[in-house]
Amino acid sequence: MKRLALSLLGGFAIPSLYYAALTALLLWTENVALFLRLSYPVNWPILVLYRLLPFDSFPLRPGDRTFLTLLVIVCNALLYSLPIYLILWRLSLRKRKAQRVDLPPPPRFV
Repeated sequence: MKRLALSLLGGFAIPSLYYAALTALLLWTENVALFLRLSYPVNWPILVLYRLLPFDSFPLRPGDRTFLTLLVIVCNALLYSLPIYLILWRLSLRKRKAQRVDLPPPPRFV
């Protein structure tokens, strides 16, 4: 359960920190084209929706913005938490192997 909680926390933290760094880069360089190109790893669910939905459905209504924001947050959290969970799972397997101890030999009865 700890592994799942840590992976979900990391799944929220990684995109949030990445987006904060992109925002700082935008404020520093004021280059919107660079910001849009570097935001693909965070905004990938929007790009998937552009491919799946018909062209006349965009731009979205103001009520759809909330749904789209929640979709991006949930998709990013799931995508970025999966590798973290697998790494933590692999480390826990390695830790279990290191804790195994050989049992002493059985006592001899005369």
